[in-house]
Amino acid sequence: MPLGVVIPKTRDDVVRTINACRKFGASITARGGGTSQAGQAIGAGVQLDFSKYLNKLFEFDPDAENRPRRAGIVLDELTRLRPYASWLPLDISTSDRATIGGMIANNSSGTGRFVYGKTARPVVSVTALLSDGFDH
Repeated sequence: MPLGVVIPKTRDDVVRTINACRKFGASITARGGGTSQAGQAIGAGVQLDFSKYLNKLFEFDPDAENRPRRAGIVLDELTRLRPYASWLPLDISTSDRATIGGMIANNSSGTGRFVYGKTARPVVSVTALLSDGFDH
C-alpha cells in the first residue's frame, strides 16, 4: 500500500512533491502506465503518476530531429509520429499503455532489440528532477 499518490499537472507539482518527500523522508516511485512485469511500478512511499497529465509532447515541429517529450507519453503515441522521422523503435506488448518514462527507467526492449537495441540506444538526452528538486 503506498503512502500516497500524486498526479502532477505541471513540473512545479513534481518539484513540490520531491521537496515534501525529502522533508519528511518519504520515498518516491515514479509511475507511468504501471506495465512493468517485475513490480518496479509499485512502492511503499509516494507514487508519482505521470500518465494522466504529463503525457504529451512539449511541442511538435515535424522538421525537428529531436522533440522534447513528457514522461507520461505512451509508446503508441510516439509510434504515430514515425512518418515525421521521430521514432522510438521498441516493440513491446504493452505499447498502448507503457510510458516513455517507464521505458527509459527500465531500459525496455521488446522483439526489435536485436535490430534496434534497447531504449537507451536511441535516447539522445534526459532532463530529470532528482531528490534535490533541481533539473539534472
